Amino acid sequence: LVAGDQAQPSVNRIGRASMVGMEKYLPPPVLRFKPRLSNQFTPISQQELGGAVIEWMKGTEEEGRKECSSLLQDIGSLQAVAGVRNAVWSMLQEYPAFQTWNSDIQGVIGEKKDIWESIYRSVVLSRV
Repeated sequence: LVAGDQAQPSVNRIGRASMVGMEKYLPPPVLRFKPRLSNQFTPISQQELGGAVIEWMKGTEEEGRKECSSLLQDIGSLQAVAGVRNAVWSMLQEYPAFQTWNSDIQGVIGEKKDIWESIYRSVVLSRV
């Protein structure tokens, strides 16, 4: 639980290692704070969730392509564009969320969605 009387105080979610001894400087009300909800959560259907995620992804894909295109315009040589392509691909491979992306997104929207294909590939290829 993240809210309500049975939830742990919010500070506990941060973890002692991240706090680095700061908790001794925080007043007791901050240390004991537990967020409360003004309304109860209402369940949504898998179809509603999938639709909302698809709409969100359309917007992020569009913004990602614009940003990538803008950044690639400043690169002068094809060799440098290839270097950026390799760096982006490498970064995606090392990003923990990318490791489980295919199974996660398929579980939510019912199909695979390739980040490289949907955002970066066409922009990089158009620059080459």
